[in-house]
Amino acid sequence: MTEEENEKRLEHLREAIKGKPISKDHKKSISKHNSGEGNSQAKLTEDAVILIKYELENSDKTHQELADQFDISRSGISAISRGERWTDTNYSTINDAVEALEGYISL
Repeated sequence: MTEEENEKRLEHLREAIKGKPISKDHKKSISKHNSGEGNSQAKLTEDAVILIKYELENSDKTHQELADQFDISRSGISAISRGERWTDTNYSTINDAVEALEGYISL
């Protein structure tokens, strides 16, 4: 398909959905797709976040030390700690995460 044909298709699509609300389910699926590792701006993997949460619960490391270790900001670590970011990890508890990961990483 040529670029011109693709532009025409996009324009037709824009016109077809203009003014029509997007369903809540569709919004959720878009949001889910772009969250966590699906976000192109993500600096962390889900496994890294699990390890950060584990460290927050089980070590004396400061938020700044964890930020330096994972190459993110201290405020990013704080947001993870407060449950404001990366809230949708696939594990119900940190202990479940550790059990799932201990086969291929050493803590």
